Amino acid sequence: MENYKLSDDAKVFLEKLLQFWPGMVRPSWRKKIERSVHFHSLLANQKEVSLELVIEAVKEIVPPSFEPLLLRLTDPQALKDIVSLQENVDESNPGIAIRCWDKPSQLPKYSSTKDPSSMKIVAISASSRKGGNTTRIVEEVLAGAEKAGAKTELFPLDSLNISPCTGCLSCHKKDLSTFCVIKDDMNQLYQKILDSDGLIYGFPIFTSRESALSAAFLDRMSALRSPLHISKLKEMKPGVLVSTWGWPSSDSYDHVVEFVAMVLSMFKIDTVEVVTGSGFWGAYHKGKIDQLAKDGLREAFAAGQRLVSGG
Repeated sequence: MENYKLSDDAKVFLEKLLQFWPGMVRPSWRKKIERSVHFHSLLANQKEVSLELVIEAVKEIVPPSFEPLLLRLTDPQALKDIVSLQENVDESNPGIAIRCWDKPSQLPKYSSTKDPSSMKIVAISASSRKGGNTTRIVEEVLAGAEKAGAKTELFPLDSLNISPCTGCLSCHKKDLSTFCVIKDDMNQLYQKILDSDGLIYGFPIFTSRESALSAAFLDRMSALRSPLHISKLKEMKPGVLVSTWGWPSSDSYDHVVEFVAMVLSMFKIDTVEVVTGSGFWGAYHKGKIDQLAKDGLREAFAAGQRLVSGG
């Protein structure tokens, strides 16, 4: 790690950046960044590493959600401009983007051999705001599935009583007909999910991670993986994952979405479509998604159709 030295402005930037991490984890991140800088210095054949190369090395290892933090150090005015655009409605340039992720060619086609009219699609929205952007996109995906012929149901978690998992492990000790000893609305969802042919799951991202409603729901899903219940997860079924966040960069929280997709796979839900929405901040909480993101909603609708058709 001593094959290079940092330029003066690179040293200043790195020390300022490291101050954003709490003291206990700062040494760990210093090592990660130094390894990345060393690698990039070798690629660029730089003995004195420039500020630009350090920034490039940092971006290589931190999630895209670090963009506001990096802008605060590298271009404070650009950060102010983004915040200003988000806090003030500019309907000619709203900064909202709803996108369907590109699909790998090797994904299995779960629904292509099924009669769409026999399919049951369950949608769950973990938004805590009635009529919020997450739920609105979930509704559009569900409408696409219904248009393709499937029977559909929507369960907004904010309208249900779902308590957090207590970790009692009762679901591991006896074959509970209700799956969980906590008597609340989660018990109806277990059977709905098991009986479905596909799942649409939506959640907003708050404070850089999934919402509290989403965390509670996913924790409670763990009952299905207990030794007494896991046999009821007979085979993989397709799913559509929907997520939204406020920052305008369209990939800011892809890493959170990827993690939730991994969690759902534990319950035999194979995410075959991902629909994410960004730029929903400030004034955009006022229910203007239908006016400001028409094209994106059409994409969400098409994702719901593909869930049923297997396309």
